[in-house]
Amino acid sequence: DLGFNTQFTMQYLKVSPFGDYISFLSEGLGYPKYYWVNLSDPSKRITKPFKTGGYFFSDKKNKVLSPASRDSTELMGNGRPYPDYYFIELDLITKQEREILLKESNIWGMGTIYVFGVFNIKDEQ
Repeated sequence: DLGFNTQFTMQYLKVSPFGDYISFLSEGLGYPKYYWVNLSDPSKRITKPFKTGGYFFSDKKNKVLSPASRDSTELMGNGRPYPDYYFIELDLITKQEREILLKESNIWGMGTIYVFGVFNIKDEQ
């Protein structure tokens, strides 16, 4: 018994890699929230408002990550800024958040490939 009322639905139930927390999204009792419950002491709960992209457990103990992005100061060839991808790391014990650049997180991905222009180099010589 985790001490929750039964007026909402637990969705996307996940267990941390170390087996010490469960995570879920509540639905049906107001605005959706993310919950993390310490299995050794269920009274230790952390809640955060719903956000697009969600949260996932890190490979570090007591940490969760959330993907985020912002426009960089550099411009692409089409005049638009590059998207700068990073993670927000939440410490489940201290509740502190910090930003981690994607390249520093040891988690690599690939964004969208854009075609900026097609050139025929042979004809331009």
